[in-house]
Amino acid sequence: MLLAADFWQKKPYTAWDATDIQRVLNDSPWAREVEILMGALRMAGGGPGDSGEMARSSSPLAGAGREGGMGGPGGAGMGGAAGPGGAPTVRLVVRFVSALPVRQALMRARYGNEVGNSPEAAKVLSTPDPYYVVALAGLRNPPGDVQAVKEKSTLRVKGKEPFGPVQVQVENGMVVLFFPREGHPIAVQDGEVEVQVGLPGLASPIRRSFKLKNMVYDGKLEI
Repeated sequence: MLLAADFWQKKPYTAWDATDIQRVLNDSPWAREVEILMGALRMAGGGPGDSGEMARSSSPLAGAGREGGMGGPGGAGMGGAAGPGGAPTVRLVVRFVSALPVRQALMRARYGNEVGNSPEAAKVLSTPDPYYVVALAGLRNPPGDVQAVKEKSTLRVKGKEPFGPVQVQVENGMVVLFFPREGHPIAVQDGEVEVQVGLPGLASPIRRSFKLKNMVYDGKLEI
């Protein structure tokens, strides 16, 4: 039996509409929601932080919060659900910004119908990224201590040593983590990859797993 493919497998990114873009950015194999108790996140808050020179990445993060709905689920940023005991929760999105479909969605949002004619978009989409770039979006008060985030965050694949980011940036209301690809290959056969993002004040990291077989796009693992 043939199963209907998701729209990103059937429709070119140049034809994606606003709903398609939001789905890729917030509810797709490359972007998954996670719910956290709001009180815990208040403890983790702080002013915007940055350290050192920006990692050289081809991921199109600049301006994405305004144009691509990167701030949080559905572009809204905060949820209003209730957790255990009626405690309010916040919905965050963990997103592989280095994955080609996410970059395509951002370029489509930024350049609109002219995306196919934009040399800037073409350059971004054709340049291999030396990092697995992961964004945690939806934080109202991003952490100021990026060094603490760096020390407490990892990518984990079963049977392999977890590894941390080489750099962490805070921009457009997101925490952006740059994990090195070199020396840390990830393949479909690995099954799942788990993102762990440690925020100051939280007792345990924010965790989200991604099924690698679902992250295959145009015959290639995109991560």
